[in-house]
Amino acid sequence: MDAATKAEVLRVVAVTQERSKWSLGAILSALGVTRSVYFEWRSREIAGRLQDTPPVAPRLDALLPEEERAIIAFALKQPKVGYRKLTWMMVDAGVAFVSESAVYRVLDAADLLSRWKRSERSDGEYKYRPTAPNQQWHTDVMYVWVGCRHYFLLSFIDAFSRYAVHHRLLVDLNGKAVATELEAALSKAGAVRPRIVHDHGSEFVNRDMHALIKQHNLIDIRTRARHPESNGIVERFNGTVRDETSDRYGDNYLQACASIEAMIAQYNDVRLHAALGYIEPREAHFGDLNRRREIRSERLAAARELRRAKNRALAA
Repeated sequence: MDAATKAEVLRVVAVTQERSKWSLGAILSALGVTRSVYFEWRSREIAGRLQDTPPVAPRLDALLPEEERAIIAFALKQPKVGYRKLTWMMVDAGVAFVSESAVYRVLDAADLLSRWKRSERSDGEYKYRPTAPNQQWHTDVMYVWVGCRHYFLLSFIDAFSRYAVHHRLLVDLNGKAVATELEAALSKAGAVRPRIVHDHGSEFVNRDMHALIKQHNLIDIRTRARHPESNGIVERFNGTVRDETSDRYGDNYLQACASIEAMIAQYNDVRLHAALGYIEPREAHFGDLNRRREIRSERLAAARELRRAKNRALAA
């Protein structure tokens, strides 16, 4: 029965009592309304809630208060980390086993979401997709300003795992130096023959590099002009180096080497990479990605069942 009908019944009872000598019981009997219902409607009318509200089933998947507190506390300790990466950091650390959307809602309600600058998509397309580590390496040189002069950070990044296979801060940039470091990277990786992707810089296009690539039977790939996606993997890595170090590397060459070494170790071993589903590059390069994802799924499922049980108990 809607609120208008209930209000009309209460009005009819009041008017009838005022104009006749009928008892309340007789009036309610004639209307087919029990005394308990009549008095309930009167109290609800006074409270201003005559309209029936459908019962709401308890949300068994609702986050528990302790989970929300743990998410907020962890987010406050990681002010520069976005909510997606934060989700999987918490899963791996055993802090909270919740979905990305749940973390977003909690941080949004607590006004802890970071605002990130959105990048524009390029019209180009990067078609090659490696299926395992060491199938394709991307290499590039980044200028590093230290002690009133430039040095040159040469890096080799695996396309599948985003793992920094090898790097060196060069004093001089030339074909011989780059070929020497590529030889070192190949020796470190073992018996691999990756495709080598680079731009048209003279340090990559020269006799030393050509001889080394021919010696190891590698595939030499030069990126297409005005197509940054072709070598975007290593360019993004260079951007991460600048972001994580705030483009400050120390006062001399040795300090710069130590600073970059520490940053790349953190990048390879600790930092969760978005392109890998928020997993560390070392795990993607040397570990078992599928097993890592299974562990995460198991943790989320177990937490979901525990949450439902607790919410079911609270609802009861």
